[in-house]
Amino acid sequence: DKIFVTYEAADRIMDKPQPLPRVAGKKFLMYVGRATPHKNLARLVAAFELLTQNHPDLYLVLAGKNDANYKKIGQLVTDRRLAHSVILADHVSEAELRWLYEHTQAYIFPSLSEGFGLPAVEAMLHGAPVICSKATSLPEVCDDAALYFDPMSTKDMAAQIDKVLSNTGLRTNLIYKGKVRAARFSWKKMAEQTLKIYEAGLK
Repeated sequence: DKIFVTYEAADRIMDKPQPLPRVAGKKFLMYVGRATPHKNLARLVAAFELLTQNHPDLYLVLAGKNDANYKKIGQLVTDRRLAHSVILADHVSEAELRWLYEHTQAYIFPSLSEGFGLPAVEAMLHGAPVICSKATSLPEVCDDAALYFDPMSTKDMAAQIDKVLSNTGLRTNLIYKGKVRAARFSWKKMAEQTLKIYEAGLK
């Protein structure tokens, strides 16, 4: 009875979309964020390698500051001989990020632990179908608007992604449900709820 849940929200990117040259006109999956171990990107790379067996023209874009953790992922990509199809995009602009969301086959969120999962909501808001881990907060935040996988299972991750790549109807349904779900979150609502909590504490 001392815990109050207030949900974050995503902001629509207003910059005009700008293509990322290396994947313009190509089919790609995407992830944006840090590459710390709990983000589980090593398993995402392994799942992508499995997917290329049936989808040889598919690309994977990993967007995030090229720090020491991303360098480790880069080495993994090199070791697996995937450098031609896994793109470490480093920091991308808001315009490029919007374009990625709007053109990706799916946004993949493989995290082992999240406090909320803001990128998933942001992806939904911009029309990207979301396929994500069923760990911690993500099922609560995404509800029925995402397709879920076991984040510890590379095979399950690949299998769920393959469903969306192979089923246009499923992908379209996830896009629709994602937009509806994203619309339920509001910074204004969060601020109002937070203010009420502070005010109640002062009484």
